This record gives sequence, structure tokens and C-alpha cells, in this order.
Amino acid sequence: AEERLQVTALQPSLPIGARIFITTVSVGGVVAVGWSATVLVRSTLPVEWLLFAALTIASGMLTLKVPSIETRFSVSEAFAFASVLLFGPHVGVITLALDGVRISFRWKMNATQTVFNFANLGLSIGFAGSLFVLLSGSAPLYGASRPSAMIALHVAAMTAVYFAVNTGLTAAAVGLTSRRSIAAVWTHHYRTLFPSYLAGASVALLL
Repeated sequence: AEERLQVTALQPSLPIGARIFITTVSVGGVVAVGWSATVLVRSTLPVEWLLFAALTIASGMLTLKVPSIETRFSVSEAFAFASVLLFGPHVGVITLALDGVRISFRWKMNATQTVFNFANLGLSIGFAGSLFVLLSGSAPLYGASRPSAMIALHVAAMTAVYFAVNTGLTAAAVGLTSRRSIAAVWTHHYRTLFPSYLAGASVALLL
């Protein structure tokens, strides 16, 4: 989804549980993004990954309607998934974390929200991309031969994990902040958004 399930309802004075959770996720995400940046600096990946990162962030304003269902997906989501397939999860981590900052600035979020979004997206695609590599057992697809016939299933699994982590962390932050049931928040706001994530991943297979 275009809003990438950003946390937009954080109260100025957070309950202690919400504060601990948001701080833990934020620190973990910053560490993960820092590690990915270190790996990329030391890697021999082709510079084309920078183009995909730029396209992901630049295309964030564009959305496409998914035929037959009432949802839209962000074009940048497709580029983000494609960057993982082509260049590996570390590129996805950097790209989506920076896109989280872009969205936070767009919606004029405060520093706590911005760091949480940065971390949430980095962690979400990090877990999902790592699963894709584990399942596929292959190196990044850029410049490689024809991908495995099972790639569609591997991409579906990656998308499901990305959706679960992204929506789960967001629902937890909103629920703890507003003192509502996390399960109720997730069911009411996020459960029906999976088709938009799947649509973005499907387009990524075509890029």
C-alpha cells in the first residue's frame, strides 16, 4: 500500500509499553540498515542497484489500481521487491528504509514516527528478503541465467513475510500507543491489504 502502513497516530506522551516497543524496533532497524550499508559498501554489486533505489523512492507518488479488487499498490513497492530479486536483501533494506523517510517527510511526521518507519520497513524487507534467498538458494538474479521455475512461490512467501512483519509491527505500535487490542487494530485496518502487496510483488517479477 502507498502509505506503507506508516505509523501516523503516535501520541505525544507514549505509554511505557509503547515506548519500549517503538524504541526496540527503532534501534533494531537502525542496526539492520547500518549492517546492510556496510555490506553494500564492501560488495561488488553493479552500480545499477543505485538506479533501482532511486526509482523506488522517486516512484513513491505513483499508484496503480488492481483490477477486480478495491485496492491500489505503490509503483515503488514493485521496484523495491525487484531490487531484492535482482540485487539481494541488503539493497531492499536500504531502499525501503529511505523510502520510509520520504513518506514520513511527505506526511510531516515527527522524529519518533520517522525513525520507526525507517526501521519498520528496513526490518520487514530484511526478514522477507532473507527468506527469499534461503528458499531459492540462489544468488541475486542480476546478470544470472534463467531463474528457477519455483521463483513465483518463493516471491509469494517473501511477500507474505514482508506483509506480516510490516503490518504486525505497525499494528503493535498503534495498539500499544492507543491502548487497544493489537489483533483488533490489525484485523480492522490491515488484514485486507495483502492483495496490494501481492500485486506489487507480481509486477516485480516482470521487471
